[in-house]
Amino acid sequence: MIVVFGSINADLLFPVDALPRAGETVLCPDYRAAPGGKGLNQAVAAARARRAAAMPVRMVGCVGTDAFAACALDALKEAGVETGRVARSARPTGCAAVVVDRAAENQIAVASGANRDLAPEALPAEWLGPGTVLVLQREVPPAANRAVIARAVARRHGVTTVVSLGGAGARAFAPDGAWRCGALAIAPVDTVGAGDAFVAGLALGLAAGAPLPETLHRASVGAGLACLGRGGAPAMPAAAAIDARLADLAPARAL
Repeated sequence: MIVVFGSINADLLFPVDALPRAGETVLCPDYRAAPGGKGLNQAVAAARARRAAAMPVRMVGCVGTDAFAACALDALKEAGVETGRVARSARPTGCAAVVVDRAAENQIAVASGANRDLAPEALPAEWLGPGTVLVLQREVPPAANRAVIARAVARRHGVTTVVSLGGAGARAFAPDGAWRCGALAIAPVDTVGAGDAFVAGLALGLAAGAPLPETLHRASVGAGLACLGRGGAPAMPAAAAIDARLADLAPARAL
């Protein structure tokens, strides 16, 4: 089981020719609203990329009572994410202004909104067993993350560290070895969701007990494919799309 404890936002996406400099106003022809937030993006990415529906993906988060909340919850449910532990807040649903230039680089400002009210108690104790992979981000109160970590993983030893390097791929350092993997050769449209797709791929591999090199390879392909669409959650690739491109990226190699 994968449990995502984290943020749920609405993204307002602005395509511009060049990112604004300090004090500068730039114009663009239109904008688009889409579900987002690192927590939601990672939950949607994991649900889409899983090879078996028997792998549950559950979201623990907080939204308001506005139209943005309905959009976000619909996106989670459509992807097959369980949302029974998404709470409601008097604050508005979190919202991000995402500005993306022609080179697919971005600037993002986030209003936390209801994410500020996410409490560690929202995560049921029975979801923190040995068969759970817990995914966290830094878009909810740090104290809530710390409390959840203390409940879930504080006594585990043998740490594996994974470093994502954008277009240079990723590196993984485990007690039994280190690995490197390149990045998929693509012409990026929008890099907003790449990191979230990568994290989701790692979570899926861990939950399935897959070898670290295989997990790193698949996560890297998923991250690359997420750059071919616009926005966060809408661009997350499905399992079949990832499988179809695995041969286009060399497998992870030992460092």
